This record gives sequence, C-alpha cells and structure tokens, in this order.
Amino acid sequence: MIINNENVPSRIAALRGLMRREGISVYLIPDSDYHNSEYVGDHFKCREYMSGFTGSNGILAVSMDEAVLWTDGRYFIQAEKELEGSGIETYRMGEEGVPTYQQYVTDKVAPGETFGCDGRVLNAYVGKKLRRNLEEKRAGMRCDLDLVNEIWIDRPALSSEPVISLGFFLTGENVTSKLKRVRAEMKKAGAGAFMLSSLDDVMWLTNLRGGDVHYTPVALSYLYLTMTECVIFVNPSSLTDAARVNLTEEGITIKPYGDVIDFLSTRALPDKVMLDPRRTSYGIYSLLEGRTTLIDAANPTEFMEACKNDVEIRMIRDVYLRDSATLTRFLYLMKTAYVDEGIDEREAARRLDAMRLESAGCYDL
Repeated sequence: MIINNENVPSRIAALRGLMRREGISVYLIPDSDYHNSEYVGDHFKCREYMSGFTGSNGILAVSMDEAVLWTDGRYFIQAEKELEGSGIETYRMGEEGVPTYQQYVTDKVAPGETFGCDGRVLNAYVGKKLRRNLEEKRAGMRCDLDLVNEIWIDRPALSSEPVISLGFFLTGENVTSKLKRVRAEMKKAGAGAFMLSSLDDVMWLTNLRGGDVHYTPVALSYLYLTMTECVIFVNPSSLTDAARVNLTEEGITIKPYGDVIDFLSTRALPDKVMLDPRRTSYGIYSLLEGRTTLIDAANPTEFMEACKNDVEIRMIRDVYLRDSATLTRFLYLMKTAYVDEGIDEREAARRLDAMRLESAGCYDL
C-alpha cells in the first residue's frame, strides 16, 4: 500500500467532519486488527492510511484542534520524517512528560463529550480502562464507529488466502486431544464456554495454517468452544478440501468469518464464558459482557502452545537448519555476485525472503 503524505491533511479534515456528524470529540485509531495482532493485513492499516506513518507500532488520536501519533523508540526518526507536513505531532512513547494514549484520551475528552473508536480493533483490557476513566468524569464512549471506512474508498478487502490443515506427523497431537485439554481448563475455571480470538491460538488449536498476514501463518478466524461443541469462524472458501474434511471429522462446525457477531448476539450463552481481555477486542468483550458473566483469564492455549512436544521440537530444529543454510548461502552471494550488481537493501531483503521460501517450504507450518 502506497501512502501519499500530501493527502493526509484532507483525510484528517474528512475524519473531523464525520466526528462532528457523530458528536465525537476525540477519535482513536489503533494499529491492530480484530484480533489484537502485532502485525496486520492491508485491510487493517487504517492508522497508516490516515497518517502516512508506515511503522508497525503507532496509535493515532484525532481531536478537533490537533492530531497526535504515539510510537516507540524504533520509529522516532522515521515518524518525524513520514509525518512532516501532515499536521500530526509525534508523541514518543516512554519519554518523560509524554502521556500514554489512554491518559491523553481521558484528559482530552471533557465532561459531557464523547470519545469514539472502532471497538473491533481496540484491546478489551484498554477499552475497559478507558470506559471506567471516562465514566468517572461523566464523559461518553462510543465504540461502534469505523469512520475510516467511510473515507478509505479503495480500502483493500479482507485477506482470504488458502487455509491448510497440518497432519499429525507435523503437529504431534490431533485436534481432539487439544480440545480435551482446553475443556479440562474450562472445567477448572467453572466456564461453560471459551471464546478465542487470538489468531495464533486458533491456528494451534485446530492444526490449521493460513496466509492472511505477511510472514505469519495465520488465517482470520475466531473459535467458540463449549463442553459439547466447537465452532470456528473462518472464510469457508479459503479452506482447502483437506482442511474442511479434517475440521468436520474433528467435530468442528464451520461458520463464515463475518457471522461471529450475529452468533454471539443471538446464541443462548452459558452462565460463565472464559476469555482473555488482553487478546480479545473490546467489541467482542462488551457484546458478551451484557449477556453472561465473563471470566477474565489468560488463554489456556497460550501455555499449551508454549510447551512443545517431541514432534514440534524436531520440526523446529529442521526449520532452523534449513533457514541457517539458506542465510549462509545468501550471505555468500551478497559478498560475491550481489555486490557487483549494486542492489539496495530492499532488493536484498526481497531476495532473501524468496530464497527462504524456496528452500524451506516448511515456513507454511
């Protein structure tokens, strides 16, 4: 996606027009997707589109009189350059005197005014804290507003790359076994259901892999688990035939990715639902909050995934051996033939990626 910095002021002006229409005094644009992922697909790069800043970590806040962007020490210099002439001020995270974006929003929104964002891309833990702070000063909060979507006319569609299923010889554990372990943790917590939003955990639990985020083998998906059923929300057309068959054989119901909100809104929920607010959107959290008792707990899959079985360890070693051989080959070529060609760093990185994908096909794992 190519950003033209000259268009940023007009985009900010358009956003302010929409904010006036909705009665919003401060609008926040995080750099996340619906799953609080660190890296996101092109469809979710709203902050990049609205600011011109291309770093992986940045949060934009727009009010009627200013626009500010937070980023960390990796991007201080880059942000200053990319935001030049945009009218957006850089806030350097962690430096003395620089407020957090939560503090900024709380201070900027006056009593009687309303804060706005798209709750689907706001972390639930942060959303709950903002809501509490704003309620204390008698300010409002709306998280049902995807205002950038009204400005971004040629916004890329949601990614829908093929989703494959991994065999036991690669994972060392089938889905039935993993679901049994998760249900045991649900029983300990007293939860009748478990809502899973983090993409890496959904992929691990279902033995699936996708390509909806560059260099990260995940597919856009959610998973809802009870003691008797398991539902995955994913683009059905992205599933390979083998993946679809394997999910069905494991007793997992497949529903379209976009159906998750309607499902949770109309579903008869158990008394208690477990989820991780750190890795769940405020949109999902607030929807469930009004219909059941939520058990805030770390995803049990996170800890299970961290403990590798013998098969996984063997495959990791194999991948690193292939990768090391490819990197050694690349460095040799850089010192010989590539130096004579005078290629730049970006082209060198592109060639390294191509070599890695070619020689280590197990990156899809």
